[in-house]
Amino acid sequence: MRKLTFIDYPKFVPCAEYDKAISGMVEKLKNIPGVVSLYQLGSISNSGISDIDMLVIFNDNSSCHIDPRKELTRTERYLFIHNLFGMSLSHFTESQKYSFFHGYNLLHGKDLIKSISDISESDKKILKQQIALEYLIKMYQTLSIQITYGIIKLRSILLEVKALLFDLEFLEVKKGQLFELTNKCIDIRSHWFKNRISKKELQYWILSFHKELDNFLKEKLIIEKKKFYYGIADKYFSSKNVVFLNENNVGFKHTGLILPKCPAKILEKRYYNLNSRFNRFIFHIPVTDHEKIVVLKEKSTFEKKSSQYNHKHFPFFSTLKTSLNMLNDFF
Repeated sequence: MRKLTFIDYPKFVPCAEYDKAISGMVEKLKNIPGVVSLYQLGSISNSGISDIDMLVIFNDNSSCHIDPRKELTRTERYLFIHNLFGMSLSHFTESQKYSFFHGYNLLHGKDLIKSISDISESDKKILKQQIALEYLIKMYQTLSIQITYGIIKLRSILLEVKALLFDLEFLEVKKGQLFELTNKCIDIRSHWFKNRISKKELQYWILSFHKELDNFLKEKLIIEKKKFYYGIADKYFSSKNVVFLNENNVGFKHTGLILPKCPAKILEKRYYNLNSRFNRFIFHIPVTDHEKIVVLKEKSTFEKKSSQYNHKHFPFFSTLKTSLNMLNDFF
């Protein structure tokens, strides 16, 4: 195993800068024609590590081709690390049936949050299991590639692993090695700027977490035979260099050339993307046809519809769905 190099180290940012960035974004967005409501998703639990998630809800039949992150300062871009979420009013209302986002904090406009009590308990359980497995598989993909390259995007990993707590909760997991290592990440985050752990300890935690994530997915998908649903196919393309094969196994294979390590500044900007041009990953995962499950088929149809709508009407805004991307002829 190659020695891991860590990039994208968290930088301390005072809470006041978060408040300033949120207020500035609200001022920028609230007067855009068609904006109905602005929400912050979640809270700022660790200044300098936490990012800002914001959701913009637009009137039906409106469009917005403004990139709200275009003129942000360097600090503001650090806090708004990815695109804002944005949806039409109708799509947002429908999305509440299929998602379990929490911590909506109204920043401007009408409060539109409604209960999803119209979903049966059996459908809720199916949705929670599917959402959790999608996130776990995405996390497994991300870590496998970064460890293979020998370069870890640290802040991104600290953000993503914290979110894993909700997925373990969805799967009713309250103990075990993966649960303990996930909570270890929370502890690392909370003490990062006061008592940062060593690179050696970080590497040990990253490798241990990846190993236990592999074991956990095998346990759930192979031993316990929990179903992971997607449009049925033999092969799924996640990106140009990442393929998922529908097989009764969990793991991955790598082919290609890992580039020699470069100075840190070049590493951070180009090394990961350059490696992606010279390497290919094949992941193995058992997949079950989601058409057999009505609520998942409806969820898939809705996500495709809302993504296509956003691409046309809100190109600089993301939809509320998992980041796992597995494309086949069904989609």
